[in-house]
Amino acid sequence: MYQFYPWATSQVTVTGTATQILALNNSRSGVSIENLGSTDVYLGENANVTTSTGYLLNGSKGASVSFSTTGAIYGITGGGSATVCVLVTQ
Repeated sequence: MYQFYPWATSQVTVTGTATQILALNNSRSGVSIENLGSTDVYLGENANVTTSTGYLLNGSKGASVSFSTTGAIYGITGGGSATVCVLVTQ
């Protein structure tokens, strides 16, 4: 039997300065983040994320990562901007 989880999408432009992609949300059960362009995005759990410490979301259209977290998610690029699509399940 399948269980219903409400979901929502949004798009965020990430720049060379740490950008909040998602805020803390204790009712969130999962998140998927998809890169919509060709600029690498580095993900982290706070505004201290850098291109050296963040998790690489490859700059390949359609590259994505999914995980469970209720914490905030930040992103940064090495220069320029990148748009990411975010899918959140509650």
